[in-house]
Amino acid sequence: MPITIQSPDISALVRRLGAVSRDAPKAFKQALSSISRAAKTETKRAASAEYNVKQARIEQDIRVDTRNADAVVVTGRRRSITFNSYGFKPTRAGLRGSLFKKGKKHTFKSGFVAPGLAGAESGFHKVPFWRVGPKRKMRKGRYVGKLRQPLESLHGPSVADMLKNDRVFTPLHARLILRATTELNRRITRALASG
Repeated sequence: MPITIQSPDISALVRRLGAVSRDAPKAFKQALSSISRAAKTETKRAASAEYNVKQARIEQDIRVDTRNADAVVVTGRRRSITFNSYGFKPTRAGLRGSLFKKGKKHTFKSGFVAPGLAGAESGFHKVPFWRVGPKRKMRKGRYVGKLRQPLESLHGPSVADMLKNDRVFTPLHARLILRATTELNRRITRALASG
């Protein structure tokens, strides 16, 4: 003789698990979307905690990719960031500032700020430069044929370089894993409770 086990609790659990399995792709997509928004915020916070650059400037070079159905990929552009964004200021001694928040300030003795090629006419787009190397005969610009020391623009690490730094990557990675785990657990718990 067969044994029949019936329980309203088991029936309810089966219904809830069935509903959860139907809603799982949607819930997972929503979780990825939430995690990707958090990834951008956490990335700019982690980088600006270490480097002397504002979060708004870092955010310009952060890319968050969710095209892969089960992953969020955070990358930084390799576009260089001028010393202006790192807070370097012209002084009588040269350009003074620090690339790192906790770093010692340095002075680039022959450093100065001047309009770059893109904004020379309008006076905008000031770029930090310094004179470097031996004097040589100029072939372009207003000093053609004269001996002048070449100019070099001053740039700090790009956002891609920042993300390679272990002092940025390690805490960022831990925070993103924790955020993803918390978000997925929250959505699974809510789906089970509502089913």
